[in-house]
Amino acid sequence: MKRKLILPIIAAAMMLTACTGEAVTEPVEGASEEISAVANTDISVETKEDEADVDVSAEAASEASTEASSEASTAADTAKSSDAADSKSSASQADTKTTDSKTTDAKSGDSVTVDGTWSTGSIGYMDGDDMQPDFYVQFTDTEIKYGHKKNGEFVLDHSDKIKSSEKTANGVKIQAESSKGVQYTFQTSEADSSTLEYYETWEESKFADSYSGGASLSKCTD
Repeated sequence: MKRKLILPIIAAAMMLTACTGEAVTEPVEGASEEISAVANTDISVETKEDEADVDVSAEAASEASTEASSEASTAADTAKSSDAADSKSSASQADTKTTDSKTTDAKSGDSVTVDGTWSTGSIGYMDGDDMQPDFYVQFTDTEIKYGHKKNGEFVLDHSDKIKSSEKTANGVKIQAESSKGVQYTFQTSEADSSTLEYYETWEESKFADSYSGGASLSKCTD
């Protein structure tokens, strides 16, 4: 609006000068102030526009920084999850190997072997004048074999799977499971190393109530 007022004033001055041939030396009253005000207004507007551009640029830079930080955080979380999954996978594989190992001591890693032929304490039948045990027993790395003797040779009747084995201060402790799901333990007697005591449990706290003399084994001398 102010610009529209100034223009007619300037035009009139120029016409007057052209008609008289003399320059108008006296400024039109109020014109200088109006021009200055308009100029200041234009500068102010341009300054505000520049400030707005700076604010927009700063805001865009801030958003870009935030987005980059978020992406970096997401990548870090993904890497942690992957590492955790790998760790769990490695732990699972280690557990599987420990469970599958039947030939080594669970505590020391040493090989556990039970040599020779053993016999149960209970009597099963008479072979002529000789009393025969319920079973003769032999041990492998993975199985406990139960059988009989025929003409002096061991004849297999059935076998149970060994689930764990370890050396003890007195000898060995072997835990097995029958085909019917019965869990039991053979452990070297504290009083006699040629005797394997039978406990129908894997839990040592229940040994006193689960001992069986008839199922315990004695090592055969022949």
